[in-house]
Amino acid sequence: MTGTVTRPIFAVLAMFIALAFCAGCTTTPTPQGTVPPTTPAAGGGPASRATTPASGWLLYTSPAYGFTLSYPASWTVREENGGATVTFISPSEGPTDTIREELKVVVEDLRASPMDLDTYVATKMEAGTKGLANYNLIMDTPYRIGTLNGHKVVYTGRLGSDLMEWVEIFTIRGLTAFTVTFTAEESHYRNFVVSSDRALKSFTLT
Repeated sequence: MTGTVTRPIFAVLAMFIALAFCAGCTTTPTPQGTVPPTTPAAGGGPASRATTPASGWLLYTSPAYGFTLSYPASWTVREENGGATVTFISPSEGPTDTIREELKVVVEDLRASPMDLDTYVATKMEAGTKGLANYNLIMDTPYRIGTLNGHKVVYTGRLGSDLMEWVEIFTIRGLTAFTVTFTAEESHYRNFVVSSDRALKSFTLT
């Protein structure tokens, strides 16, 4: 009788002791499938890049008119300036530098008056040289712009008291004409031969 009662009491006491011991070592379980959050990598958004074809040069892109052109990074860019789609102006060389070298692109819609390249070049040259004194044509030659036929002219002339030099390239795509012109004082032109040639050669239709 006594042994029968003692065993259940000992069993109950052992259970309470075990529960008390386990209460001190309880841990919070990690739910299955839970992954700790990660810190987003820096700069995770889309990259914004400035295109630099070469050191000291930048690339101008016109999606609206469909062309690109490289120009010296130190030159000022003016859009829709004086009839030009875009004009690039050289930095001043000092207080006596009253005439700044310019590189400009003119895009012209020919739908109202369609014409071929030869006619267009002749028309633009007649209008452009009309007021020049001492006009002298130095170069007049076919020129390739990508897969398109083009034309290149180099000439000098006097605007007022200033003797100037011009280099121009022309092309037509569909019913849109493109003219790229570099202008400098004749006495300064040789200082910009390499830059102007590089810029003109970079002109690309997209």
